[in-house]
Amino acid sequence: MTLTSSKPALIILLTTFLAAACTNNTGGTPNHETSSSTGQASGISDVPATKNLSESIRPCELLAPSDLTAYGSLTRDESYTGSADRSCAWRRPVNDENLHGLTIAVDIRDQQNVESMKEMDREITFTNVNGRTAALSPDPTVAYCTVALGIDTTSRLDVGITGPTDQEKNCEIAEAVAYIVEPRLPDVPS
Repeated sequence: MTLTSSKPALIILLTTFLAAACTNNTGGTPNHETSSSTGQASGISDVPATKNLSESIRPCELLAPSDLTAYGSLTRDESYTGSADRSCAWRRPVNDENLHGLTIAVDIRDQQNVESMKEMDREITFTNVNGRTAALSPDPTVAYCTVALGIDTTSRLDVGITGPTDQEKNCEIAEAVAYIVEPRLPDVPS
């Protein structure tokens, strides 16, 4: 047997092997699990799909200090625990220079929608913010005002203001902050 007679067979065999190695087909069994040793830079986690849209929202990430400059020097209070599933607050404390404190709270309620605002024993005005279902609810007994924004059919986000004793002013601030937050929420499912 001579080497020259096996050259064409070797070329055919090598070409076939290389062509098979360059296909898009992957052998083996599909595995849908993902792993990452470096973490996610995009903010998307490896958490399974959520039950409702609200579960993916982190309230402390919805507002930046620059969003709130019109209300004075506020600091984020990560220790704030509201009555919601997840909460965050920005505060301007009462001190000698400022006799009017202010708290802007953002509360995520995973199992309460905008309609559930009716359960509160106070005045509710249903409206919308940038086309999103919303409700305005002042509470004059504690100078508090809430604007609730619908996230999906089962959940909502509340912007709550506690501040000066001027109830109308508190509701104006709540509405203004709701207009800042609303574009940062997930799209309403259709």
